[in-house]
Amino acid sequence: MDVESYLAQVRLEEAALEKKIFCMQPSNKNEDTTSVECDGKTFKQFARLQKIDEECRQLDKDLYLTPEELTYFKTLKRHIAKMYHSSVAPEESGLLIYAKSLASQVPNLDASDEENMWKHLFTNTSPPSIFTLCENGISFQTLQEAIHAIANCICENPNLPLPGEIIKWSFTLLVMLDELHAMSETVSYELQRIRRTMLRKFTALQDTDSTEKAELQLIICIIAQEFNQR
Repeated sequence: MDVESYLAQVRLEEAALEKKIFCMQPSNKNEDTTSVECDGKTFKQFARLQKIDEECRQLDKDLYLTPEELTYFKTLKRHIAKMYHSSVAPEESGLLIYAKSLASQVPNLDASDEENMWKHLFTNTSPPSIFTLCENGISFQTLQEAIHAIANCICENPNLPLPGEIIKWSFTLLVMLDELHAMSETVSYELQRIRRTMLRKFTALQDTDSTEKAELQLIICIIAQEFNQR
């Protein structure tokens, strides 16, 4: 997802909001509040984002992994970054080559339809060795598209459990993602989408002791602690 596509998506979301909203403001010093009509969408957007942000703070205030618990992720990430520190063209990306190779084996799945190609990859297959995906180098353009696609897979059914394959792929993509590209507006937005949806799923499992809960906590904490995205 490039910047133009991201901005187009934001404009579509803005267009879906009502043209006018009602908010409470003091009418004068002697009265408490009154309902007044406020033109524009900014207040409504701001209120919605504030609500989401507060909800997430309440959900994740006790979620934390120690440095020791993140050792495997950090070690593997450093190793991958050292071996594949420069970006390659998308057509050379081992990740894209692997995804297209699997898609070509699925009847009625067009490998040129990248949206369904990524969806099939993330929901129906487990990731291979990360060295297979990085074999020719990492294309950060392809990685950004993959992160957008997996965010869509994670967020499309917020009330359903996540397939284990998606969580494994999330871990793999985060290992491949460097901190610099994670700070880009587009990727930062996708990481926050992923984390917030996983937080809600994690909270729904609060009274259980399951593998899914532990896996969700790992991804949630990696995004927050290693990429500073909340």
